[in-house]
Amino acid sequence: MADPIFENFKDIPTTHKAAISDHVGDYPTIRTVPTPQPSSLKPGEALVRIVYAGVCHTDVSITMGKGTDLPVEPIIGGHEGAGYIVALGEHLGPGKGPKLGDRVGVKFMADSCLTCDECLDGAEESCPDIAINGTTQEGCFQEFIVSRTVHLTPIPDDVSLAEAAPILCAGLTTYKGLLNANLREGDWVVIPGAGGGLGHFAVQYAIAMNYRVVGIDTGEEKKQLLDSYGCHKFVDFAIEKDIPKAVEIAIGGKAKAAIITTGVIQPYQQALKYLGIRSTLVCIGLPHNGLFEIDACQLIINSSKIVGSSLSNRIEAKRALTFVSMGKVKPNIEIKEFKELSNVFKDLQVGKAKGRIVVKLF
Repeated sequence: MADPIFENFKDIPTTHKAAISDHVGDYPTIRTVPTPQPSSLKPGEALVRIVYAGVCHTDVSITMGKGTDLPVEPIIGGHEGAGYIVALGEHLGPGKGPKLGDRVGVKFMADSCLTCDECLDGAEESCPDIAINGTTQEGCFQEFIVSRTVHLTPIPDDVSLAEAAPILCAGLTTYKGLLNANLREGDWVVIPGAGGGLGHFAVQYAIAMNYRVVGIDTGEEKKQLLDSYGCHKFVDFAIEKDIPKAVEIAIGGKAKAAIITTGVIQPYQQALKYLGIRSTLVCIGLPHNGLFEIDACQLIINSSKIVGSSLSNRIEAKRALTFVSMGKVKPNIEIKEFKELSNVFKDLQVGKAKGRIVVKLF
């Protein structure tokens, strides 16, 4: 998928288009807003011309007031942006730094302090001063955005901007979840929601990392999609009455990890039954009712773990895109016009979207 060339985007107008929700609960509408000018950039900042922006279900949840945090109003959502650097503030410190025309990604984490214990330990996503695109500040559903250069993610030359966009949240989230699962090559990992926007990335990353995968989803279309990735086993939750038993039959025993990518609570409860000794339950999907029962004695006896996993650091973001560059991960995307964003939100609310939706801003 060829990118539009940088020469078509390097001019900086006085105004640009943005998708804005005045209040929580409002669907976004396209309006004209002032464009930040190069003279206003602080040292270490860049002005990025967004070309494509992925639409995450979290965008819908945040804008509609059902997310984990309330956004700053008016809301310009979006945290999966890909485009070109069109202006730079003064460089900070040594090093080459980014250049005009560089292809970069703007991810969920907009900024962190880089000096606290969490940042110094490589856990920037846990920084107490973290800034989030589309929540604590304006996000990527606009043609131009100001970003701190150290948190921009370089996009490999052989990865298109459209494909890179959803990696900057969905791809990173699932890749980080697999890193947190502490698996070894050949281990069995179960992925509920395997054919969905998050799940289809989790399956591909898991296979690329040499794990054996059980995908849980429903329908022949999802099965064929997962088969095309090389998914080893498929469990149809609409057919199987006992999911844990079906998983155990499929792999001939207990699994080493489960990466829960769905936004419902049942897969969390089910996973505790098919996970075995020294296993890990990785929590990624955000269910509206987030409570499930844990047998503490069984958890202790099995030396098992339950891990929450969210976002990723800067090097993990680069590595997640490297898998795409290598041809190991292929985003399943559908490109929509920017003016269709409000309808995309509605489709995501009722589960009509297939794969990941990416809007083009040109």
